[in-house]
Amino acid sequence: MVGRRDRRAFHVDVDQSQKHIESRFSDFRVVNGIATPFRTEEVELDTGKQVGKAETLSLNWNVDPGSRFDRT
Repeated sequence: MVGRRDRRAFHVDVDQSQKHIESRFSDFRVVNGIATPFRTEEVELDTGKQVGKAETLSLNWNVDPGSRFDRT
């Protein structure tokens, strides 16, 4: 597991108070040669409460811009 800690408002539209948040990244997979976490969990360190989580279902790095963003 890899993590990052910072002090911030978790969701400024809901609660603007600063909290000590740890983001935990796991389920790393190699996509187009880049190791990428497919699961993220965010925990408020002062309480141990999980405040967020996300799971990436699919990802593609370095896609040819013309193939996805064509304005024709």
